Order: sequence, then C-alpha cells, then structure tokens
Amino acid sequence: LQKYILGGKVKHVPAVVMKDYLDFYQLHGQFLTIENSLLKLNPKKFDFDGIIKFCANHKLYDALIYVFNCGMQDFTSPFQFLKDHVVAQCDLDGQTETPLEDLCLRMESNWGEEVEICGRKLIAYAASVLVEKNVIEEVAGLSFPRDQVLDFLFQERSRFTLKIMLIVDASQFFDIFRGIFFKDPKLESSIAIWVPMLNELLSFENLSVDLRNLRFASILIKFVLFIADIYSICVPKHDLVELTRNCLCHLFAFAQLEMYAKETERCVPQFLQLLLTQVPFPLRAKSLEGMEEKIKCVPKALGLFYENHGEYGKALSAYVLSLDSEVFRMVLQAFTSDRVQISDEDKIDLRRLVLTNLPKFVLIDRKQTSLLIRSIFPGQHAIVLNDIGDPLLQFE
Repeated sequence: LQKYILGGKVKHVPAVVMKDYLDFYQLHGQFLTIENSLLKLNPKKFDFDGIIKFCANHKLYDALIYVFNCGMQDFTSPFQFLKDHVVAQCDLDGQTETPLEDLCLRMESNWGEEVEICGRKLIAYAASVLVEKNVIEEVAGLSFPRDQVLDFLFQERSRFTLKIMLIVDASQFFDIFRGIFFKDPKLESSIAIWVPMLNELLSFENLSVDLRNLRFASILIKFVLFIADIYSICVPKHDLVELTRNCLCHLFAFAQLEMYAKETERCVPQFLQLLLTQVPFPLRAKSLEGMEEKIKCVPKALGLFYENHGEYGKALSAYVLSLDSEVFRMVLQAFTSDRVQISDEDKIDLRRLVLTNLPKFVLIDRKQTSLLIRSIFPGQHAIVLNDIGDPLLQFE
C-alpha cells in the first residue's frame, strides 16, 4: 500500500485501513513515511480529529498544516498548534502579557532543539500563507486569505504567537512584512494599519532596554532596519514620528557598546539619512528634537544631523572624525547648490575649516580631495597643495 500511496496512485484510504497503516509504521518508528503518505492522500476523507491528534502528538507539522489547510480550509489553527508546542517546551503558560524583552530572556533559558524546529516551522508557515506561492496552493488550487490571517494574528489573544515568531528569528519575521508591504498596491494604507500594531507589539514606547539581552537587542535593530526600508518607499504618516524617535534613542544606546558598534554604525546613518530625506521638515524637526547628545556616539549620524540643521562646520568635523566620504558631497553642496542657504561669512569659515582638515580629506579619498580643492579654491589649487605638502595631488 505504501508504494501506491507515495506513487500517487491511491488518493483515499478507508478509515479502518488508515488506522492499521498508521499503527504499523508507528510501531516501526517510521514517522517520515507516515507524514509523506498523509501528504499524498486526499485530506477531505480523513478522520480529522484522529489524524490531527496523531500529527500533533508525533510532531508531524507539515502533515498537520496540510490537513488543516486542504482538508478543512482552516488557515489559522496551525498557528495555534505550533505556538502551543513552543509554549509547552519553554514553560510559558500564563505569560501572554509578558513584555517582549522579558519573554526573550525566559525563552533563552529554555531554548532547545524542539523550540528551534517548531519556531522555525511557525515562521515558515506564516511566510507561506502571507507572502509566498505555496506548494499546497498550487496543488490544491487554494487561495490563502491573507487579510483574514493577518487579522487573526493581530487579535489580542493571538499576538503572543507573533512575539514567539519575533524571538525565534526577527530577520525572517520582518522579511514577511516586507513581502506584504512591497506587494500591496495600497502600500501607505497598509503601513498605516500594521506598523503601529508592530510598534505596540514590541512595546517600544518608554522602554528601558537591558543591553545584555542580546536577542531583544537584535530584534530592535532589525525593526529599525525594517522601518528604514519603509521610509525608502513612502513618506511615513504622523503616527510613525514617535516610533522613529524611540528607534533612534535605543539605537544610540546600543552604539555605545562594542558588541553592537558595527551594526549600529551601519544602520543608524542609513536610518537617519532616510528620515532626513523622506520626512517633511516639521515632522523631521519633531523627530530629531533633543537628539544631539545621543547622536554624538555615531559620528556619521552626527554629521547628517548638523548638516540638516545648517551647521556645516560641525557637520564637516563629524564626517572627518568618521573618515566618511559624505564630507565631499556636503562641502560641494554648501558652495555650489542653490538649495543650500549659507551666508558668505559662513562660507569663509567653512573654507578655513576645509584647509585645516585637508590632510584628513586626503586620507578619505585623494581624487575627491583634488576635485574639491579645484571647486572651492579656484586659481589657488597649486598654492593649497603646496601648503599641505602634497603637490602630487594635482595629478589625481
């Protein structure tokens, strides 16, 4: 019988025969054979209660999902079953209201292979229902009701499932929502609904982050990158401004610790740059109000901050401190762009500051330094190069 089922020649097995089939392969410990067989049969003919109980007891998650989806047209119960298994493994009964940062520590202390497997199956199922072209969808001709599933997940009683998915793999979790937003023709309305809910889920407002909680710190950083991606494709609404402030504040806290330095140095400037270029000025000013001291721990971000406020001398010093090539763009714009409002007196001060820092400019990029000198010191190119003791720079 096994050969005909796996070969696709038998699609239906009577309940009595099915029970003997399951008992036989269970006795021999061949659960993979059982799962592969169930995936080949017509699930609408199953004894649902018996098969579901069998699959849940023996952790046959793919078969369980198949029975719910194709047999019962039920796309939400798999989330509940998978979540309940993680809860049992991590001893999380009664923890549904636990803040995400505390839940990270609790799950970390009970982490094991079963949690890893079940948690990743949960995320993979979410991706298949919400974003991907699923194998079941192609075979059975099903159309997954994405909005119905999202509504279910963001119900108060279901958000614990989202928290578990975040803790297991934040990167994949946010990739799912990137997939949802980027495929949505009504992108801004979609973002207006779901991002505030994500913010509420993560409880970022007035959050005091324990920087030793590595898993939660990773979630936070990935959330900021996710928000940055949203800024890159649309102008955010008013309700995202406070969220921006919260993300930046926490990132600046992480930037002070060596273990997060590289990641925050990469994502803070990217996030801040998008904020400065995509958000209308009144909202931008509100987002950055009182941020100067916190931004100082990320020199490139500090350069963007000062440039945004028209303090070009301070911006130059910050860029030079981080040896960032953005300094060339900023200086050239200050002298050549009609959109930059800078007084003649400030231009003189900025030229003086450029001269003082030219050796550092050379360290950043010799060719761009040569072009910059030609642009802002017309007719004085050779003199300037001689003063800094690098006449060969004129041949760059």
